[in-house]
Amino acid sequence: DLMQKHAESIAGSTKQASSLAEDVSRRVRELDASQSRVSEAMRRLDCVVDAERAVEELKEALSEGEYDKAAERIQTFTQLYFAVGVKSGSAASTAGAQAESQGDQTPNGGLEGQRQGRSNKGSILSEGDESSSHVLRESAKVVKECAKNLREVVLEKFEKAAKERDHDQVKRFASILGPIGLVESGLQAFTKYLIGLISSRATSEYDNLLAEISIPKNLESERKADFNAALTGLYRDIAEAIEANTQLITEAYGQEGFVDVVLSLHQEAETRAVQILRKFVEYMQLA
Repeated sequence: DLMQKHAESIAGSTKQASSLAEDVSRRVRELDASQSRVSEAMRRLDCVVDAERAVEELKEALSEGEYDKAAERIQTFTQLYFAVGVKSGSAASTAGAQAESQGDQTPNGGLEGQRQGRSNKGSILSEGDESSSHVLRESAKVVKECAKNLREVVLEKFEKAAKERDHDQVKRFASILGPIGLVESGLQAFTKYLIGLISSRATSEYDNLLAEISIPKNLESERKADFNAALTGLYRDIAEAIEANTQLITEAYGQEGFVDVVLSLHQEAETRAVQILRKFVEYMQLA
């Protein structure tokens, strides 16, 4: 009858509209996928261009002795290198994220993983880490060679500045050593320098204390032999050294590097404090 024919007509129209909607939806998904691929290609192209620019700026900075800038360009290139080589959401990207989190999954806890993370593993600064099929592989070789030269120059200048007690230059080069791959050796060198400063000051104070003790005993000399001041000065120097260099150490060598420095300085303080206390006991026995 008429109602049935009308219902069938409506059903047919609805089915046709549904098919059309599905076709439109499929085409939209295809367009989205194409747009995503184009966006990804453009992103990678931008990274390649920026990376090549970073290489040129790196070479220029080295030739002009701008070592801080050179270190920054190495870091920039490294980030762009991996951005080009790893597509977002890929298995490689997932593996990279897992590698970053392994520091908290080691049997000895997070600190052990962080210590391992201070090496160059997973960086183009490591031997053999540049892919043979990577679009920036030739540039990576140039950057590695520049980094090698930069390490040699910065280490030499750091040692010279440390020998001359040029603290500003020591801090400058110490802040570069970590970012260019010399994390462990840079941390050790800077720690040794700080310990040297503390040791030199402590030795001077101890010699002054010995000089005061050698004066024939009387009320005035007993007042001068101030062991308490010697101990206080020692730990004050340690605290000031830590406070003055906290930002540099944490930025260049991480929180675990900062802990290492603090422990090393306190070990030096303990050695010096024991020396002072032994002399105090000896002094009191002779009183």
